[in-house]
Amino acid sequence: MTSGMRRRVATFVLFLITVSVLSGGVWRYAYLQGLDQLRARGQADLSLVSDRLVGQLQRYRDLAVFLADHPQVAQVLDRRPAVEAQAFLQEVADKTTALDVQVLDRSGDVIVAALGAEAVRVPRADQRFVQRALRGALGWGHGPAAPLTDRAYFHAAPVFAPDGQVRGAVVVSTDLNGIDYDWRGSNPAAFFTDTDGVVQIANRSELLFWARPRAAQGLVPPWPSTFVALARDSPSQVAAAISDPDRPLVMDPYGGGAGAAPALARTSAAHLDCS
Repeated sequence: MTSGMRRRVATFVLFLITVSVLSGGVWRYAYLQGLDQLRARGQADLSLVSDRLVGQLQRYRDLAVFLADHPQVAQVLDRRPAVEAQAFLQEVADKTTALDVQVLDRSGDVIVAALGAEAVRVPRADQRFVQRALRGALGWGHGPAAPLTDRAYFHAAPVFAPDGQVRGAVVVSTDLNGIDYDWRGSNPAAFFTDTDGVVQIANRSELLFWARPRAAQGLVPPWPSTFVALARDSPSQVAAAISDPDRPLVMDPYGGGAGAAPALARTSAAHLDCS
């Protein structure tokens, strides 16, 4: 090969390398710019949804605070007849779309409720938001309000005596189905989890009660709570069950022996891989 031919080949190779480097640089710049725009849009969408949720729940917290100073509530705590108070609370609940409004005494027992003291089996005196209100602070929490709904949010406001002591609390229950009902089908998909990683609010009804395991991506279907806890705290056991179907898990959510749990684990992990 002559020196002229080598020079042309070297020039051509150098040209290809230069074009490849420039093309790769342009592609990476465009890729990173696209990711930045996607992240900014996601943050903006999440901020809007979060503000919307806070705004919708805020009115129920304000309602609890307002009722804590109402004369009807004071009369109930004075152990006066509660018939008129129940009618008043029912009217308040109807006008504000609250699920229930309850007045609790210093021990955390329900004295009167808009739906009747026995209609809803919550709140219990040992729940954190009730204990917080009975210590003089605003309390909040979530959970089922059987038999009316499996998703409720609670705001508890303390009721103070003239001497400054806490004499009871007002609890306003909100049906979360009424909060996110108007969100359904809106873009993009958004959901809110509790401290256990379980989806409690979402604009996709099929995502409700799915769980986000720790140290893993995606969501796990709403299996029994024992398996959700297992997938959250011991994802290695779930992975082991996938690779070795005959290996039993420590926790069997159905109580059906060693064979049932690995099959359930394989199903859940498939959802994790697809998410």
